[in-house]
Amino acid sequence: MFHVKRHNGEIEKIVSQAAAWGFDMTPKCASRLVEYAVCLASYKESNVIGTRHLEDIVEEHILDSMSCMLFGGLKEARELVDVGSGGGLPGLPLAIAMEGLNVSLVESTSKKTKFLDEVVEYLGVSNVRIVNARAEDAGGSKEFRGRFDIAMARALASLDVIAEYSLPLVRLGGHVIAMKARVEKNELDDGRTAAKHLGGKIVDVIPVERLPIYEPKQRSLIVFKKVARTPDKYPRRTGLPAKKPLGEIGKR
Repeated sequence: MFHVKRHNGEIEKIVSQAAAWGFDMTPKCASRLVEYAVCLASYKESNVIGTRHLEDIVEEHILDSMSCMLFGGLKEARELVDVGSGGGLPGLPLAIAMEGLNVSLVESTSKKTKFLDEVVEYLGVSNVRIVNARAEDAGGSKEFRGRFDIAMARALASLDVIAEYSLPLVRLGGHVIAMKARVEKNELDDGRTAAKHLGGKIVDVIPVERLPIYEPKQRSLIVFKKVARTPDKYPRRTGLPAKKPLGEIGKR
């Protein structure tokens, strides 16, 4: 299915950037992350992330996912959910790097969950569960609601929509990490408004700085904390969070 060769240059990039962010990444772990990147680049049945260029995948997807470790609370987490996981980002790289972390990848597109099934089996990643479901359905289910220490969302939606998808999934005291390229004040305000409806609040904005060898790009982690129980009516039915975001409703 996949054809993986050793790519020492990409392995060194991951190890170096991890060190710059303050955590120790072994070459063996970095090698497994590169194996995953090669799987993303070489999968024939569908193009799951929009590019097949290995260097771009490592720099823009693998390293971007690893930047989540800048959130200190990740080290204590035991249950993490990746909402709208797509090709497994950021959840699968985090599962590879943190073997004590149980990771659920929630993805509604069957073609992508098929890829996830195959790549998880190929890489032998035992701490990953793949959930073929919409975020609204997962958040409303007894199995997943309030279960997780951390929910992650990458390039998924605006902050108010991410909040409604994700806060129902985390336990009281848990966190939602929204990975964003650029966040304007109005989006932050909408995120704060939505979080109030959902029992959460924005507690931090963590800038992501990469080594000078990479093209400068604005990246940040928006951190929500769940401080109260999410009302049972959230998340709303499928499609409604995106169609009528809570941040917009709050302005009326």
